[in-house]
Formats: sequence, C-alpha cells, structure tokens
Amino acid sequence: MGCLLASARAANGALVVPQDLPEEANFKTPPPEETEGGWHIVSCPSPHLDRPRTTLGLGDTFMAGSLLVLGTGDTAAGECGSGGMLMPFGQGAVE
Repeated sequence: MGCLLASARAANGALVVPQDLPEEANFKTPPPEETEGGWHIVSCPSPHLDRPRTTLGLGDTFMAGSLLVLGTGDTAAGECGSGGMLMPFGQGAVE
C-alpha cells in the first residue's frame, strides 16, 4: 500500500486516490532474501518512475500507506505480494 500511494503521488505530482499503478512504472528485481544477526531481511519490488513529477513527501506517503496496512492487525497484510488490504483496482481503496 505504501509503494502504491507513493508511486501515484510521484506520477501525479500531488496526493491522489490511486486507481491503478502509473503507466510508466517499471519494476526491478529485488535483492535476494538474507539473514544477518538474527534478522531476516526481505525486499519487495516497488514501482520505479524514471521521471517523477515530484519526489516531495514520498517517504511520508509511503509510511502512511504502510501504517494503514500494519494498523489492521492482519498478519497476512504485511506479506510481500499478498495484496494486503487492497481491493482490485477501480473497486475502492481499502476493505
């Protein structure tokens, strides 16, 4: 959710309710999972825009979207690629 909200803001230059990923978004292969010092690190691919309209506030927007998911208490919502609390695009924002 955090990546979706931040990429929509970057593509539009302002806060918007995302209906889909930005058309110009592309994804890179994330680094492999690793374990170090008792921590298990997992990277999920996020949308990348070569020419964002803005980068102002993207970290705050990412964090707000992430906290929306984490605040549900749904452990499946935090899994990479699970969709979390997103509904299919065009059918609303959250459950």
